[in-house]
Amino acid sequence: NSLSILAKHNGFNRQKQEVYLLPIIISDSGNPPLSSTSTLTIRVCGCSNDGVVQSCNVEAYVLPIGLSMGALIAILACIILLL
Repeated sequence: NSLSILAKHNGFNRQKQEVYLLPIIISDSGNPPLSSTSTLTIRVCGCSNDGVVQSCNVEAYVLPIGLSMGALIAILACIILLL
């Protein structure tokens, strides 16, 4: 029951980039070892010296899913056909 965290990122700079995609890899030391990978989306916002957010888009950041409109229509058509 132990944990180690290794951060390979120096910091986040809003002027350089507003949204960062940080891969998270979790693994255990079992036999066989199990692991899982996910992506953490980080939005860097500007704030005052008091820590009050001054400039940040509060809407959810949505990544494109890689499906075209035609593919989505085809999937919906198949679901409707099955129903």
